[in-house]
Amino acid sequence: MHYPQLSVLLEVVSVIATCAVISIVIGHLSGWATLSRKFHDAATFHSYQWHFERVQLRQPLGDYHGCVKCGADQSGLYLAVSWPFRIGHPPLFVPWAEIHVISGVSGIFVKRRNLLLGQEEAVPLCLSVDLADKIKSAAGEKWPMETIDI
Repeated sequence: MHYPQLSVLLEVVSVIATCAVISIVIGHLSGWATLSRKFHDAATFHSYQWHFERVQLRQPLGDYHGCVKCGADQSGLYLAVSWPFRIGHPPLFVPWAEIHVISGVSGIFVKRRNLLLGQEEAVPLCLSVDLADKIKSAAGEKWPMETIDI
């Protein structure tokens, strides 16, 4: 006997499971999982928030193109992946004391600012200069000095 409904259901479950596994693998390869062990954030509100931003962790492994919500205030930096891609990516909140700003900018077509997240973890974060300027403004005097050269 052939059950078409069961076949469709199995295909849907297979696609969802595959997407979940891929998301978890990307979370590990990019360093998001490493950061989440220390900087997992359960809060839902931070003073300044920008949606649908592009950030990269351990580029090119973790290119989160337009699916990250960034937030910042004087206590630290907030990062959260949009809902459908959240599996393996719990929201993060990294205090400014755990962030190093790499001096200078990089990028050919789009100028980028590079940060290192976590004193021990040192996961590189790359974001546009425009987004970095917004975050810097929200951080105020707590924004770390540029201390590391590329």
